[in-house]
Amino acid sequence: MKMRKRIITAEKVISLAAVLSITAGLAGCGASSGTSDSGSEAASSSASAINSVSQSVSGDQSSSGAGASASTENVSGSSSDGEKTTIVCSTAGTVRPFTYTNDDGELVGYDVDLLKAIFEKLPQYDLQFKTAEFTALTAGLDSGIYQISACNWSYTEEREEKYTFTEPTFQNQFVIAVPEDNDTIKSWDDLAGKTTEVSPGLQYAVALEKWNEANPDKAVKLNYSQSDLTTMLSNVESGKYDFQLIDRTTLNAYLSDYGLKLKAVELPQDEADNISSNPYAYYLLPKTEEGEALAKEINQAFEEIVADGTALKISEQYLNGDYLPKEVEEKAGTGSAESVSGSSAVSSS
Repeated sequence: MKMRKRIITAEKVISLAAVLSITAGLAGCGASSGTSDSGSEAASSSASAINSVSQSVSGDQSSSGAGASASTENVSGSSSDGEKTTIVCSTAGTVRPFTYTNDDGELVGYDVDLLKAIFEKLPQYDLQFKTAEFTALTAGLDSGIYQISACNWSYTEEREEKYTFTEPTFQNQFVIAVPEDNDTIKSWDDLAGKTTEVSPGLQYAVALEKWNEANPDKAVKLNYSQSDLTTMLSNVESGKYDFQLIDRTTLNAYLSDYGLKLKAVELPQDEADNISSNPYAYYLLPKTEEGEALAKEINQAFEEIVADGTALKISEQYLNGDYLPKEVEEKAGTGSAESVSGSSAVSSS
């Protein structure tokens, strides 16, 4: 029997309610109303999100089956007549080494390959990927176009209110990216009065907004931007901005790929807590009965590929070391002598 796939047009999905959902989602991610340009950026992002979701439905990359489109069918399991259920995953496709397009035009990366390996354990589903602008990734979850999102998602209380998190799939190490010849930024306290470029609503923007509110005498100067990470890091290298908060693996990937003359300033845990006391990244799903059921299946399959060594191979391929969360490795009955907490496998530059 042929696999049934329903095409959902953007016009049918993006209604006024979805527009309101997008705007609320951006505010929920933590964009501060106390900053002069954050509000206008969020409004601009809402319009961009609508455009991006519309474009992604009409023809983005997918991991299996050309031209396959989003499905709104129940995602709790395969249908009774044996047909597979389509699961559409949104991703940015621009965040090395987690989700990006390689030289052959293929969507790859740690988040992408790990999710593919997970769904190999779930044959009742047909996994597809759709790339979109950042603001459209969760907007598509809200509107039902996407069933999961993979983009090195960190935990925030605002996201926890709206989305279902899988088990953690990656353990972050936060650092400060500065020019190689910089000798004025050696710790978090040195950021006072310095400049940086941030995307509204993202983890680092939210962390710095909260820091500025709590420490007005040590405030960081924030410039809100929709630039991609390559541009932001290049702006630090050129001296346009003083620093960029980032995780070590992402910085190392960009230094390797683009030859940027930057270095990483280590953040001890008490300073990293200013960004997040939760150092993990996750996949996001809708906070619905179907989303929670699918998350449980993903968690089970993830533990299986941790146990059989597949997840570690993917981590070593893209991250140059074991960056699997220790709690998941312990649950799966594995463990590595060289873990993220003590390994130098991913060297600082």
